[in-house]
Amino acid sequence: MPIDKTTGEIKKWENSNNKERLQNIHSNHKYEVAITCKQKKQFWQQKRSKAEIDKAIPYNGVTGKPYTKGVSLVIQCHAINNGFEKNPVYLTLNQAMAVSPNAEVKKAVDRNGKPIISELSNKEQRVRGIKVSYMAHPKIPKKNDKGEIITNPHTQKPIMIEDLTRPKMLETITLYHASQFENLDMNMLRGKDLSSLEQEREFFRNSFKEPSTQYIESLGLNPNTQREMKAYLMAQSKGRDFAPVIDYNKNTSQEVSQENTKEQTKVKQPKQKEVSRVM
Repeated sequence: MPIDKTTGEIKKWENSNNKERLQNIHSNHKYEVAITCKQKKQFWQQKRSKAEIDKAIPYNGVTGKPYTKGVSLVIQCHAINNGFEKNPVYLTLNQAMAVSPNAEVKKAVDRNGKPIISELSNKEQRVRGIKVSYMAHPKIPKKNDKGEIITNPHTQKPIMIEDLTRPKMLETITLYHASQFENLDMNMLRGKDLSSLEQEREFFRNSFKEPSTQYIESLGLNPNTQREMKAYLMAQSKGRDFAPVIDYNKNTSQEVSQENTKEQTKVKQPKQKEVSRVM
């Protein structure tokens, strides 16, 4: 989170502006990519067919729709980092509760199976999902005709609605893998439906426009990682097979080295012939 320049303390989310909020989200997503790199599981360095790419695309378990564009790759990193890549189905807590009213996010445990206690709240932590951003008006509690706050019967928390009189702010919502929920009826979830993505792919194939890779560029990644991920995203967005990007600098240095070796050989050969004549 950003630091308040006047107090030197970490700014609360509600006190942060859109730019500061976006920086925080980018930092979290960059961290997710870094974990994948540290584990040496960079899928953007692997040759994949279109079918393999489609299988790895994360999707929403309630709508069946895939998560696309740059954030799709970040969610794929989260899936790989946590061993969810075989079936990357994600949904929000509210969606899980709509499917199964008793669903809740699992508690985090350590290697010994003991609950992990948060140092800030002194409460048991929940497993870590992946946050995604969206623009929305600030929310306020919903009230009935009598002016009383309406609460959710399952959570007993106020039902929040957007205040359309105030400007939109960047907000986040946490996605969890289906296996990160307790009491979730998996049979109620939908399968992956890529029909909307196929329509986008058809559009790009028949137009001069290119899929946006701006989000990947905004994360502040290593130049090589950024270039490789952008290439993978282009293949995913267009529905093509993928071959890893070759490191131009590395190959160029190898080619130069090979050419130098050839030149050295050419120089040495005449000398050897001249020596043989003398002998």
